[in-house]
Amino acid sequence: MAVSFLFSFVCVVFCGCIKKTTIPVVPVADFDSSFVLIDSPEETETIELILRCQDNPCTSQDIDYGFQLQVKLYIDDIQTEDCIQSAQQLGLKWKKRGFVALCKNSALDKDHVPFSGVITSPPDARVSAIYNVRFRCVEGESTPQMGRIDEPVMIAGYEAFLQGQEFPPRITNTLSQDGQFAVVLGGHPHVLTEPMMRFFASRENTDVWLRTIGSIECGENISTIRLKFDSSNFPSQKVWLATADRSELIWTKEQGGFREIWRLPIVPNL
Repeated sequence: MAVSFLFSFVCVVFCGCIKKTTIPVVPVADFDSSFVLIDSPEETETIELILRCQDNPCTSQDIDYGFQLQVKLYIDDIQTEDCIQSAQQLGLKWKKRGFVALCKNSALDKDHVPFSGVITSPPDARVSAIYNVRFRCVEGESTPQMGRIDEPVMIAGYEAFLQGQEFPPRITNTLSQDGQFAVVLGGHPHVLTEPMMRFFASRENTDVWLRTIGSIECGENISTIRLKFDSSNFPSQKVWLATADRSELIWTKEQGGFREIWRLPIVPNL
């Protein structure tokens, strides 16, 4: 156990040699649409926006829309006070000093950059993901007549030279039936880092995750999109929405205390 802990600790604290590569860019949904972000009541935690044709009024009665969601789950700065409080709440005594050292060196993504639409390796997030949502609105119908969610492109981050593992995305698509869809994305660290985590305290779940629940309603030359997000309490998370003309940060959640890594909830069902 001591050898595994030492090896894993070194992997987290010191950066290894990682080959830098670029994951092919995921094209923004290639439909001629732009969006307007609407401020939604905070208590609903629902993001509402309107997609519309860039040419208004639209020249066709059947309109193909599309947008892209760009996701980052990243470890932000961690304060020393948080490290100490987390150690106390986990009931650590003789392991406290090592735990605090690990905690202070775990802000792996504090210099992350805004999403450019391109995922690079090594990434600056624990999990990065991009996917497109495409649908068609037909005159007189409030429910999309065609709906597709492209397979997300995902990549997990590194702890030194040990790359984590994204889990297969979970997707529900009933857009053409009731205008609804849901996507769950996430991942976990490399298995060789798990002995270190369990050295300090046991944990049942290792995945960090983000769930997006969406609904789409067609209207006259516009479509209304409602997105609701929920997630694990660690790490921090950001979601950008992009169309062909621009990209905008639409949702942010700050990470909870470092102790939340040992209290991760199970990945939800759709």
